[in-house]
Amino acid sequence: MQSSKPKRYEPLERYHLEQPDVVMLDMLMKGMYGLEVLEKLREMDADARVIIVTADIQNSTHELAERGGAIAFLNKPLSASMVLEAVAASLGDGGLPNGTDRSTE
Repeated sequence: MQSSKPKRYEPLERYHLEQPDVVMLDMLMKGMYGLEVLEKLREMDADARVIIVTADIQNSTHELAERGGAIAFLNKPLSASMVLEAVAASLGDGGLPNGTDRSTE
């Protein structure tokens, strides 16, 4: 039997259940826009470490993500080094400072 809950809340439920150290959040997802998920995650956990991943290169999107509490903003296509550096920085393991924009790589 399938759940009758809308899938739009699935990312939030998974965060609550799994309590990950870092969340990589795409801007375009089924059910809920990435910035909306970011806002809800930050309401649930003010210390949530969220890295935004998107193909959207608009400065306004980057600014909204930053204001929403994202700690990094990565533009697609991603490279392994971009992801590893952003995750390491978000965990305090060196690499990029929080809020660093890797969209120009």
